[in-house]
Amino acid sequence: MPNFTNSERIAFNEDLDRYMAKEVESEKRYDWIEDRKNELLAAEYNPFLPENVQEAIAEMVTHQAIMLGSYIQSAENLPNNNSAQVNASEYIRKVIKDYWEDLAQKVAEDDYDRRDAL
Repeated sequence: MPNFTNSERIAFNEDLDRYMAKEVESEKRYDWIEDRKNELLAAEYNPFLPENVQEAIAEMVTHQAIMLGSYIQSAENLPNNNSAQVNASEYIRKVIKDYWEDLAQKVAEDDYDRRDAL
């Protein structure tokens, strides 16, 4: 460690304390948001409730819809090939799960920021 003057040492320690406080706050924010996201996914944002499945499929973006179409076409063209059907169902499951996880993450972040602003 370089030789600091007393004032440099004080300034360094103050900077370090500010940095560490921001790190601690960042970790608290991350933990709170992760807990809230898990609460949402276990309740009203459960990806596999029937109405939530319908919403996620309805909200698919273009590239997801194209991919889903290709998976379904492969499953249709290869009716005796179970792997094509499994791939299609796995893709649908992933799209639905990702949609609700992303939505829960955004809501949890908004909840934290709103709670923090009060």
